[in-house]
Amino acid sequence: MHFWRGIALFCLAYGSGVLVAQAPAPPEVLHVSSQLVVLDATVLDKAGHVVTQSLGRDDFLIEENKKPQEIYSFESAADHIAAAASGNAEKSPKLIFVLDELNYAYQPFGGSSWNVMEQLNQCVYERQELLAYLKDQPETLQESAEVLSLTHHGYRVLVAPTRDRSILLDRVGKHDPGLGSPFRDYLEETGGGSQMSHDYTLTRDSLGALWALALQQRSMPGRKIVVWLGYGGPSGAQLDRPRHGDHMAVVGAQPYQRVIADLLMEARITLDVLVPGGGGQPPAVNPNAIVQQINNYRFESDFGFSGYIASTGGQIKRSNDVRGEIQASVNYGRSYYTMSYRPSNHDFNGDFHRIRVTVKDHPEWTVLTKAGYYAMKFGGEVDVEHQQVSDLSIATFEPMPFTGIGATLLKIERIKGTDGARFTFRLDSDDLQWRTDATAKKREADIAVSGAALGSVFAKGTLSSEIATWKLSVPLETDKMPIHSEVSVTIHIPPKTQRLRFAIRDTANGRMGTVDLKPEAMMSALVTDAPTSTLQPRKPVQ
Repeated sequence: MHFWRGIALFCLAYGSGVLVAQAPAPPEVLHVSSQLVVLDATVLDKAGHVVTQSLGRDDFLIEENKKPQEIYSFESAADHIAAAASGNAEKSPKLIFVLDELNYAYQPFGGSSWNVMEQLNQCVYERQELLAYLKDQPETLQESAEVLSLTHHGYRVLVAPTRDRSILLDRVGKHDPGLGSPFRDYLEETGGGSQMSHDYTLTRDSLGALWALALQQRSMPGRKIVVWLGYGGPSGAQLDRPRHGDHMAVVGAQPYQRVIADLLMEARITLDVLVPGGGGQPPAVNPNAIVQQINNYRFESDFGFSGYIASTGGQIKRSNDVRGEIQASVNYGRSYYTMSYRPSNHDFNGDFHRIRVTVKDHPEWTVLTKAGYYAMKFGGEVDVEHQQVSDLSIATFEPMPFTGIGATLLKIERIKGTDGARFTFRLDSDDLQWRTDATAKKREADIAVSGAALGSVFAKGTLSSEIATWKLSVPLETDKMPIHSEVSVTIHIPPKTQRLRFAIRDTANGRMGTVDLKPEAMMSALVTDAPTSTLQPRKPVQ
């Protein structure tokens, strides 16, 4: 699950002669890079309690790089509470619990066996605390919740989004964390005390996991509260000390920091990391200290999770009262305002634009929201081709499903005399972003679809992969009618293939969907001399 795989797949795709067409400029949608910045904000009083007083648009002041901004749209906390009561998922925050079974603070003095047991005990304790929190909730949760476990091989979906407490208790209660290899991780991450070769394995895997989660959730509407149970990645402070030049492996990842930070904002994620330890009772909340940490943070200096926590307006908490801290995170995320603005400065120079939101006439109150964003084009890349393939690569290697675009397999055509096959999918056209060409009297959408033949979950690369791009076109009068959109991709299926993954991406807004197949699906495939289709794929850029 390395987050440099986007580069690898990019080179692989071009090396096989598949060229990705240049996507059109994205229209104005709710993304940082497209004129409109969306903020979710919670207001706290001096004691750190959520302010229940009703506030309106004119009560808030938004500043970007100390320049006031005009509020474009506004949703009150009352709006969100009413929406949650009515079951409106788009207006209700979504809870995502991550059981971090990847990261562990290795203690060299304890020995390998001792650290294995300590890591296991930590994972079990975090799971028990989550269960204790869930047991205190009503049978039907107020918000939709899902639970993921993070391992060396990516995310495992323990519970898909649901409001049914019994399902959450059952699935989490049956989950047993697998034993890791903390000593191996320690050596690979730091080189140990002997200055041996190291490659920052945990750092790369942790950032790759955060990137994948943000990319997946960008396709989903609404605010997300990510409660990360565990360390959340190595401390970035450890990575500032060069060792034999190996630190360049991490320094070279600096551009990806900006991509991840902007993806988190576009996905409307607030990241809270809960680390067990620090006593039985949680410390008193100091909202001014939280905001000061966010405002003073120099993001480029840290490759750990601290920068992302600060940039999303989240918190890192150290307490043995994990269930109490979970409840506090949910309470903060439950009562929130959503507002947006169009930045007065549209210079996409890559600089960090700091955001500050305050309540007029109440300087003693604190507003928790995003710390800012990097002024880059959609998705964080000037090169749209490169960003498109990076996104598809992440969706290929991350086993977690992407559901932003619904896709159904229609047929498989095996190409006679070869190991190739063509896979055709029907897309849910309501999930696509269509643009209107009034002159030609048609509506169009641009889609990229990738297919990859993969080995086991332990494998680091693809056995085979291809990318195809499609320009979908329908008559203008179909704007209120169901549309059956079909796309396909042809890939080679080597004998060692154990699984197939297909990823579909809307080039206009980055929404993504995935389909997983077993090689056994080929048993019922049609055999043809050459696959045929009435679809007209977009021609590659020459």
